[in-house]
Order: sequence, then structure tokens, then C-alpha cells
Amino acid sequence: MFSFIGELCDAYLNRTIDHKTRVVMTMRAYFFLEIWKEYIEKAAQFHSRSWYSLQRSFVSVQSYRIFKSLAESFVLLVISHRDFYSKFPLLPWEHGTEALEHVFGIARQMIPDFTFYELYKIIHRVMYHDRLQREGNFYFSQEKTVASGN
Repeated sequence: MFSFIGELCDAYLNRTIDHKTRVVMTMRAYFFLEIWKEYIEKAAQFHSRSWYSLQRSFVSVQSYRIFKSLAESFVLLVISHRDFYSKFPLLPWEHGTEALEHVFGIARQMIPDFTFYELYKIIHRVMYHDRLQREGNFYFSQEKTVASGN
């Protein structure tokens, strides 16, 4: 089970795999989950519900929905990218939260506990800070700060 879910994560994050292999890995994980769930349900009907139940012998309902959604979303991402953005490379590892986390990290260096309005006021400075940092024109301290959750 872990290898199939691991492949699902690799389909998004691994930078060395071609897109056809990514889709195969994604679909393999999707069909594994579907077949596993169906097997547990059928075994519960034929044998015993005390031995075979989705609550005891399967991943949680929430995890199942998340994994299934990840697989479906990846295939849809590839199809929509092919149909609408074929002039641009598909980089699935960029379809995550890392860029947003980076922006919030820079904003927290400027204002440790900011509101949405304060972020709106400083977003141009944050973008300028990020551009300078990526171009290597200026060094900023990478001090980690966290918002205080009151």
C-alpha cells in the first residue's frame, strides 16, 4: 500500500520522471485504492464483517478521498495543461504551496504577526525582496519567525 501512495506523491514531486510515467504511477495508485476498497467490501459480504470492515482494514475515509482526489486532479492537470497551456512546460512539483510559504516567510520577516490588510500594504516590498534574493543582488538574514496564535 505504501509503495502505491508513495508513487502518487512521486508523480507530483519527482523532477526526473516523464509525464507518461507520472500518469501511469497516478493511475496505478488510483486503481489500487479502488480494488482494495472493493475487495474489503466483498470480503465483508462473503465472510464476516467483524474480520473485514473498511474501518479496520482500510485507510480512513478522509485519506481515501484525499488520495483519490490527488490522482484524479493530477490526470486532469495533465489534460488541461495539454489542451490550454501546451506552449509552457508542465512542472507538477511547482503546483504546491512552497511559493506561497516563501512569500509568507518573507512577510513575517518584515512584520512577525501581520493581518491581511498589512500583507496587502507590504506585498510590493515582499515581491521586491524576493526578486532581489533570487537574483542574488542582496543578502537578507533567513531568520525564522512564527506568528503568535492568540
